[in-house]
Amino acid sequence: MNVTKLGLAYARMLPETQFLLVATRRSGWVQNPPANVASSWIAEYVSNGRTIDEEYEELLEQWRALRPVLETDPDIFLLGRLGILDTFPKYFREGLVMRNAWQKIFEIEPPLLAACPLISAEQPDAGLHELSHDLRNGGNREVRS
Repeated sequence: MNVTKLGLAYARMLPETQFLLVATRRSGWVQNPPANVASSWIAEYVSNGRTIDEEYEELLEQWRALRPVLETDPDIFLLGRLGILDTFPKYFREGLVMRNAWQKIFEIEPPLLAACPLISAEQPDAGLHELSHDLRNGGNREVRS
């Protein structure tokens, strides 16, 4: 069961609770979510005003220092020779952009907690572990300490 389906099943169990479904890729988008689930794309929260250049440069500097140390391992050295390690800086930049988008979500939406990918303002103690436990137990929401 994928995370979106799991989250939507949880939202259906709590129709009085409002949720926010944040899609990070096309496969996570839901055309007709339950009435208590609002949907948005993560891209809506990416801000051009948040610069990551300085932090990105710091990460690159640390990567340049770390990479030769990692490449002392023969397997990692081979990855470097194949060019695979050259792709890491792209992921650093993308990671910073995504982190900033999630930070913005938590800044502008009501006090929330992600039960990936659903966010609930009314269930602050509901984590993914409890969510999956509840669903496996047929929705039994026993109180756990």
